[in-house]
Amino acid sequence: MNMAVPSLLERRLTEVGELQRVTLLPNTDAVSVTDPEGNVTVFEEEGEHTLTVALPGVYTVGSGGEETGFFASVPKEESSPQTVSALSLIPAEDGEETEGQTAEAGMWRIAAAVLLLLLLTEWGIWIYEQY
Repeated sequence: MNMAVPSLLERRLTEVGELQRVTLLPNTDAVSVTDPEGNVTVFEEEGEHTLTVALPGVYTVGSGGEETGFFASVPKEESSPQTVSALSLIPAEDGEETEGQTAEAGMWRIAAAVLLLLLLTEWGIWIYEQY
């Protein structure tokens, strides 16, 4: 069977959620359609069959040892990115510190204060032992 027969597949490019028509001509072998996850759908009777395109990717269509296929893409409404505001971890353009930078600076200040207190305590104990 020649898989290039235009009436076998309705179209070669489709979108997720659409129906793909597979037409089996008289005296042809069964046609198997494999989706991107590897699930196989087999059409054995002649006539027009519909297949719901549920996943984006390459669908392989095979019959009689020959293979062809079609591609399913994500609908444009779902694949267009929307503009979002800047994240709080990204520094502002005017040089202001972000919340993460402020928290990190606060931790360093606390650590420095604890170390200074420890140093002064050790120094005080040393002085007390000396006199």
